[in-house]
Amino acid sequence: MVDMKKRLIMIGVFAACFFLSMIITSILINKGSSDLTVEMGQAVLPVIYVMEENEYVNLHRGYTGDMSGNYVRGSLSPLSEGRILPIRIDTFGTAISQIGYEVRSMDMGRLVEDQVLTGYSGGDNMITADIAIKDLITPGVEYMLIMKLTLYNGVMAKYYIRFIESEDMGLKGKLSFVRDFSDRTLDKNRAEELKKYMESNAEGDNSSFGYVNIHSSFDQLTWGELEPKPEGEKELYILEADSNNASIKLEYKVSTGGELYRVNEFFRIKEGAERMYLMEYERTMDQLITDEEGILVNGKLIHGILNDPVKHLENEDGSVYCFMQQDTLYSYNTINGNLTRVFSFRSFENDDVRTEYGDHDIVPMSIDEQGNITFLVSGYMNRGRHEGEEGILLYYYDSVFNSIEEQLFIPYDKSFEILDYNMSILSHLNFRNSLFLYLDGTIYRMRTDTAEARVIAGDLDENRFFANKDGNMIAWQPGVNVYDYNSIKLMSLDDERTIDIEAEGAELLLPLGFIGEDLIYGKVRRNEIAMDSSGSMITPMYEICIVDPRGNVLREHRRDGYYFMSIEVNDNIINLDRSVRGEDGELIPADSEQILSNERTVNEINVYTSVVTEDMETTWQTVLKNPGSGKGIRVLTPKEAMNEENVEVQLSGEDSFNRFYIYHKGLVDSVYTTESSAVRRADEIAANIVDKRCAYIYEALNRQDSVRLEGFDETGEEEGGSEEEGEEGTDSLILCLDAMLKYEGVYEDPAKLSQSGNAMEVLQNALVEKLVLNLTGVSPQSVLYYVSCGHPVLAFTEETNAVLIIGYDSKNMIIYDPEKGKPYKAGMNDSTEYFETCGNRFISYVD
Repeated sequence: MVDMKKRLIMIGVFAACFFLSMIITSILINKGSSDLTVEMGQAVLPVIYVMEENEYVNLHRGYTGDMSGNYVRGSLSPLSEGRILPIRIDTFGTAISQIGYEVRSMDMGRLVEDQVLTGYSGGDNMITADIAIKDLITPGVEYMLIMKLTLYNGVMAKYYIRFIESEDMGLKGKLSFVRDFSDRTLDKNRAEELKKYMESNAEGDNSSFGYVNIHSSFDQLTWGELEPKPEGEKELYILEADSNNASIKLEYKVSTGGELYRVNEFFRIKEGAERMYLMEYERTMDQLITDEEGILVNGKLIHGILNDPVKHLENEDGSVYCFMQQDTLYSYNTINGNLTRVFSFRSFENDDVRTEYGDHDIVPMSIDEQGNITFLVSGYMNRGRHEGEEGILLYYYDSVFNSIEEQLFIPYDKSFEILDYNMSILSHLNFRNSLFLYLDGTIYRMRTDTAEARVIAGDLDENRFFANKDGNMIAWQPGVNVYDYNSIKLMSLDDERTIDIEAEGAELLLPLGFIGEDLIYGKVRRNEIAMDSSGSMITPMYEICIVDPRGNVLREHRRDGYYFMSIEVNDNIINLDRSVRGEDGELIPADSEQILSNERTVNEINVYTSVVTEDMETTWQTVLKNPGSGKGIRVLTPKEAMNEENVEVQLSGEDSFNRFYIYHKGLVDSVYTTESSAVRRADEIAANIVDKRCAYIYEALNRQDSVRLEGFDETGEEEGGSEEEGEEGTDSLILCLDAMLKYEGVYEDPAKLSQSGNAMEVLQNALVEKLVLNLTGVSPQSVLYYVSCGHPVLAFTEETNAVLIIGYDSKNMIIYDPEKGKPYKAGMNDSTEYFETCGNRFISYVD
């Protein structure tokens, strides 16, 4: 009995010593950790506004890293009378030792001015100045103003302001319309006036206040029964503008039902003779989490009204649930009830326009059983040690020490809009600590433990590279020329294994996309590849194949007599665009076909789902399998552990393509290397296209009402001329090329032109100062944009015959047929139908 007591005493002493040592160790660890951890620094960079029509708009943030200004497009600021650009600098108390500025061409190649600003006024928190631009710019051409603020600590912040000197754009009326429209939606007593601008119909989705557009109901437009109240100022951005049209964005917050929401409104308006016309309207609404301790209700995490889906991730048993909502990354532990605000630039202590800036994204990449999270932050860094830099940060959150640590930092010299598009194509972290990214046509693999980067493949375009939706499978075509498409590289990013799918015999392989983890590709017979007279390649596929991640064939699909021209994947359905051969061997469009596939789904333990209520309509929540201890939420905020190692990664990939960036609503909708595909997409969404020079390639809404190019043979102008009469003669293409070159002041021997290759090659070799565009497949209405810009359009008729489109009005196109020797008018509808029959094969150019 005594021995038993001694044994129990010894066990008790041992246990006490053990727990005491644990406490002491914890204190020492936490003490050491606190010495090596810091809170994220508050924002220090000033911001700049531009005055337009007596109000400050177009908020600009400063960059401290090296940026390629031709890729930082931003909002548009028209100059005031006398080439003046009034600005306001909100310093927030940050001392500025010098203010300078540069004026450059949009491609950054030409320096117009480089000045130190001396004439300004203001106090500790605000500086105002009028930037007087010298008479060295061309009216109607966009330029970049780079404001250079040297701060008290020697850091220079640069602000990129796109501006233009133009005739009256009617901005006063357009800005007034936008603000009045937005205000009226919040006041039902004044909102009746808005009905005439709306196009309410069945296309409108009236199920959620998270998304409202021009087709929504009047009740949806006016917020139903929510009765929201504006909180703070409405930030206005002029995205695009000309004398008739404007695209404008508003950003602000509203409160309703005790919750705070972020609201974005987009307006595309057109000024008519008597009033404004609303051509496009969208409004989004997303709840900001302000009551973190009250987010858990009856075993559910309440996300509220949303337009942007919540990015979420859970560990294997669902005990830790990670989610990103409106620029804040959270982690909820269902066992102990801890809610951790893992990362956010938003500051509850210092909340202003700098911390609220949303040009970044946060994506949870992995989570383990202990709740440790690896996540990416990409875009503009609002505050902290990288404030003012653009790039990609990889962080690791340690749930034991409640700290985050920087693993990698990858600087990026283009805008967030371009970076965000790249990240949407591919960003994947595997269990081997390898991070895979797609950036500007290059696939990179980065080791998180050594900060080493390696190029997997480069110089890729939208036709030669594909990634699946989950980002763990990629495929690319290593050949650059279509005749070199002899194999496809298929890579699993999780096990980093690459296999080659080889072509058999005289055939070529085209990667087409993924369905789940399975690759879809097409087979093309080498002898059936063709090039039309415009220089466009035609690659009819006789078979569609589907293979699994190891290259095993799952399906081979062909139809006798049919060719597959392209595919589109929607969920588990593959839509096939098909053609057949006509009597003359030409490919003729045929009916489409569908293939069904069984795509694997992943079941969630904690279920993210929607709920519909009468007043709030659709709201979102996460139903937790294990709601927690029931003692209420405890909110934790981690500090950042200081990493003394150099984790910055400099990328070495080069991009040889002139990529075409489609801008819509202030964002990059898509990027193409083929101009015809870019123009077709821009037409679908009424967008603009710029290239790497930031030069306009296409503007969907900026076209003159009527144009007639001078300088062509004008012996007379016939009404209702016949295209058929102009098709005679085998040299019409050469004569058209000769006329185009003479129009640009280039004189070549027509006999030599016939030996200089196809039409694209002839124009590219002769018009070295122009960017020649193959517009095959673009609609006849769309190519009139180039005529509006002062450039003739080469239009192919039958076989190798051609005419030139040199003008148009509301009812006609003006056609120049060199064989007839004079221009003639052809009805707009008849011309459109005729050119469509001829395959819509066009070539033009831009400066």
